[in-house]
Amino acid sequence: EPEARDKAGKYMRVLTDEMTRLNKVIRGFLDFAKPVALTLSEVQLNEVLRDLVDLVQHQATKTGVTIHLELALALPTVTGDAGQLKQALLNLVLNAFHAMPSGGTLRLATSLTPERAVKATVSDVGAGIPEAELPKIFDLFYTTKQEGSGLGLPTVQRIVQTHGGKIAVESRVGAGTTFTLLFPTT
Repeated sequence: EPEARDKAGKYMRVLTDEMTRLNKVIRGFLDFAKPVALTLSEVQLNEVLRDLVDLVQHQATKTGVTIHLELALALPTVTGDAGQLKQALLNLVLNAFHAMPSGGTLRLATSLTPERAVKATVSDVGAGIPEAELPKIFDLFYTTKQEGSGLGLPTVQRIVQTHGGKIAVESRVGAGTTFTLLFPTT
């Protein structure tokens, strides 16, 4: 009888853990499905990236990641929601940290394209994304992380598109990944 109770207790713990995980996924999906309400203003992406570095510097130092900030001078503003843009870039930065568990270099850069779009890049020297997985990374719920929800990159893509922008990714296994975000200027 004590053995049966132990087994039942184990099953209950597993069930409770799974329910908690599922609840987290559902809550994340519902948040994702909500229409994004934008608070628009003239946003300087250089400032957003500087704030972001302040936000993650402690974690970077702790995990052995060196952040190189390469910001273009006299960058035009973009019309957007600074909080949403910071969230999108934060998701990419946290993914870069995850890709470099034993440290490395994270490059955050801005520039102006010849077509006068503001370009932001987030580059890591991490594990990279296998070519077969690249087409799936923006799919809802697709994740390679044990604790991942599969909502991070779809959220980034949605924020970029909501701002009239484009997102692209280049990756080589063992060499790293670069996300490029392009936004129209005001």
